[in-house]
Amino acid sequence: MLKFGDLLKQLRKEKKLTQKELAEDLELDQSSISNYESNKKLPDVDTMMKMAIVFDVPVQELINARNYTAHGIQPNGSYGITWADRVSENSRESDRVWQLKNSTYNVRKFNENELKNIKWEVDGQEVTPEEVEEAIKYIKFQRTLRDKDK
Repeated sequence: MLKFGDLLKQLRKEKKLTQKELAEDLELDQSSISNYESNKKLPDVDTMMKMAIVFDVPVQELINARNYTAHGIQPNGSYGITWADRVSENSRESDRVWQLKNSTYNVRKFNENELKNIKWEVDGQEVTPEEVEEAIKYIKFQRTLRDKDK
């Protein structure tokens, strides 16, 4: 298993990006990329989600490398507990995951102001207006990257 920094460097080189170019794509400074690649620091989940989009890899691949670097935890490995095991321990959670993956929802279009005024809840906690704003920024960032590749 590669440490996070080694994986990041490998993915960046495969995309033929410099540290500076990657930093610009992720809206970070170059020193952050350097620190990540040398395993001096680890990115937060939001940054890893952006990286997954830039590199077109599952975010779980990045999370696994981060966990290995930070805690020595191998995916499906050392502790013998997999995500599937954790979910199956709680059948209600397992059923809910299945329902979410296999659901169809009626969609209504909202503008940004309407989205900010809806009462959202995630993990039993109300989503703050700041969190909604961050989600909107993330969606816009993702679309910018997608449009850039066209």
